[in-house]
Amino acid sequence: MSAACSWRGISCRTSVHGSQHRLAIIGISLRGMRLRGALESLNFSALRTLTRLDLSHNLLTGSIPPSIEVLGELCALLLQGNQIRGSIPVGIGNLTKLCFLMLHENEVSGGIRRQIGNMSSLVTLNLSNNHLVGDIPSEVGHLKHLVLC
Repeated sequence: MSAACSWRGISCRTSVHGSQHRLAIIGISLRGMRLRGALESLNFSALRTLTRLDLSHNLLTGSIPPSIEVLGELCALLLQGNQIRGSIPVGIGNLTKLCFLMLHENEVSGGIRRQIGNMSSLVTLNLSNNHLVGDIPSEVGHLKHLVLC
């Protein structure tokens, strides 16, 4: 893990477990790096300590995998400006510490999940320039910190 903490775009912090000090990855910021591939290939269960995931403005494809729900510490999910397809997974509502959800300028389809109302810390939400259909769920009204721009 310590080697990964020296990589460009990777942020770490030391966590204490008993008498042991361990490095934990808390941020991945690889904006505009021309990354290719599918989000499904990421092992989110190995990244449970992430607070920030910025893979915006790359060439990512595939869909947002349901396993993203294990990122319970995540505050910022920035995936805008890619070629991500498919629907928003139901489990995204489990990301209750999420403050910033940026999925605009992709090819996301389907409706906006009502579980979005569970994201009580959400301040910024941008789903524009996708292929979303249907109404905005009334549960968005539960998002007390959401700022309209």
